[in-house]
Amino acid sequence: MIQFWEAVAEIKARRGVSRGKAEAMLRQACASEVIYSDKQPYMMVGAEPQAQGPPEPIEPREWHEHQIDMMTDKDGCSYWVRVDKADFEYWLNDLEYWLDAPAKPSASPQAQLEALTGQSRLAWEAIKACWPSGLPDCLKIPPIQHRAGKWIKEHHPDADVPGKSTFARVVKLMRSAQTI
Repeated sequence: MIQFWEAVAEIKARRGVSRGKAEAMLRQACASEVIYSDKQPYMMVGAEPQAQGPPEPIEPREWHEHQIDMMTDKDGCSYWVRVDKADFEYWLNDLEYWLDAPAKPSASPQAQLEALTGQSRLAWEAIKACWPSGLPDCLKIPPIQHRAGKWIKEHHPDADVPGKSTFARVVKLMRSAQTI
């Protein structure tokens, strides 16, 4: 889990949007159940925040009704809001894919591969390990994802297997770079 404000900063940095736009984008993703989130009430005691209970899940409907990250409840508590890191990274990477925003517009496919991070980097690493002499052109994404997913589970048991769109993006870059 990462703090809401950390996720907002990442969106700002990677998407080049204002803080308000980044917050709105993240709230919408949480409201639409794409990203799991939780909240923990706190109060200021002197100059220090003190938790007022354990974290609890935020229901998607709550995001439709309130800006939880800015809310104060009837007891005067504000909330620390966290989002699931894997959900967030998957959403942000997928968002960049669908908005057609490469890391560097003028970067070569090879440079884009070298700049991959997170789930995309993991997919690239797995594909290279599974097909060290090159990926056959006729091979479609589902069998690539299946075989590379097995490799990921074996070599990175704590990692989530990237989704189909992540594998599709990486394979497209690899084929463009002719590094397979």
